[in-house]
Amino acid sequence: MPRLLIDRPIVFLDLETTGKFPPTDRIVEICAIKLTPGVDAPEIRTRRVNPGCPIPAESTEIHGIRDEDVADEPEFHRMARSLAGFLEGCDLAGFNIIQFDLPLLRKEFQRAEVPFSLEGRRLLDVYQLFKILEPRSLSAAVMKYLDVEHTDAHGAEADAMATFQVLEGMLERYPDLPGDLSSLNNLINAPDPANVDPEGKLKKTGTHVVLGFGKHRGVSLEELARNNPDYLEWILRGNFSETVKDRVQEALSERQR
Repeated sequence: MPRLLIDRPIVFLDLETTGKFPPTDRIVEICAIKLTPGVDAPEIRTRRVNPGCPIPAESTEIHGIRDEDVADEPEFHRMARSLAGFLEGCDLAGFNIIQFDLPLLRKEFQRAEVPFSLEGRRLLDVYQLFKILEPRSLSAAVMKYLDVEHTDAHGAEADAMATFQVLEGMLERYPDLPGDLSSLNNLINAPDPANVDPEGKLKKTGTHVVLGFGKHRGVSLEELARNNPDYLEWILRGNFSETVKDRVQEALSERQR
């Protein structure tokens, strides 16, 4: 059986967090599994972390970690240097680490004022590999669920009909999948409780509203109103929802009082 071949240590990382927004959310549990060439047994470090803020109920529903579970645990800055040392000289791996775990981890190290760089490391994101091995195109879905070639791909009528047939194939293969549209809609489009607007352009974090996009992602409206009001004025002139523009206007108005 093929095995992973490594020429230097590699650490498989996974984080449990207060939410899904790397610029502002915090770690509540971290696991790092280090594989070292020539060493049979992996070195495993798992530690819960006090995030220094309440854990939202919707996050607890996912990972089962409550405020009381981490009340006596150290905050990240107390373990940051030890963790950085454990990761020193290692390649890094995980599932969706490039989009989520590593940005959040880097932010935690930044808050702790502990240097942590990805320079020179090889990054193995198993999620990205999964997408390569299991393409997410309509043609791939037709083959997976209908076991036929989608020969008329990119014809509008053929694609629309194939999409309907794939959905029926999914419902047949997964009996626990709900068959009614309301339940399917809730499953696919579950709203992010942190979103201020439906598109997630603005997000709630604690008592602040922050940008959820662009070069100032994660920066609060109050801070932007103080230090970069021109950017908020650009939002007011741009193609944004009335909800977004109302909150931006409120922030600018508060600054002028």
